[in-house]
Amino acid sequence: MKKRELNYEQFYVLLGIVEDFFGYKVLTKTRTRKVIDARMILYRILKDIGYGVAHIGRYVDKDHATIINALTNFENYMEVDYKLYNTYIMLREKFYEKDAEQNPLLYASKKTLIDKVLSLEKQNKELVFVLSESKPLLDRYERIIQIIDKQSPSKERIDFLERKLNHILNGEYEL
Repeated sequence: MKKRELNYEQFYVLLGIVEDFFGYKVLTKTRTRKVIDARMILYRILKDIGYGVAHIGRYVDKDHATIINALTNFENYMEVDYKLYNTYIMLREKFYEKDAEQNPLLYASKKTLIDKVLSLEKQNKELVFVLSESKPLLDRYERIIQIIDKQSPSKERIDFLERKLNHILNGEYEL
């Protein structure tokens, strides 16, 4: 995807969406977690629509290395923080709704799209292979679970034991 020059109108639209959602100024000089999360989402959406880290950095008055670091951290956080990931997806979609021309697929070349499809097909084949390799293990564990179920007491037996424990601990026993 070709890197584009920053369109200030688009930037302000996106900045407004992010600031409205979080309820505070994103470009303030602070290190609070909420503001950092908002900035990372802002940077990532700008990166998604084709802006380079140098362009993003110039506009938010940050060094390009700071933008790279924030984007790297954001990728790591998205793997474990589903709330942050869902917020990013929602804000990105809200931006695309306001500015439909920003959808990254509109600016991707045919070759880029074909490469992406081929990459996804390869990932799909790998996942199918992993799944097929895991099937025997799953079957083996299924048999182990069945054996454990056979050896485990029934629901009625567990209820009986719970009542018995209640009697021993509290001095009450109900049949």
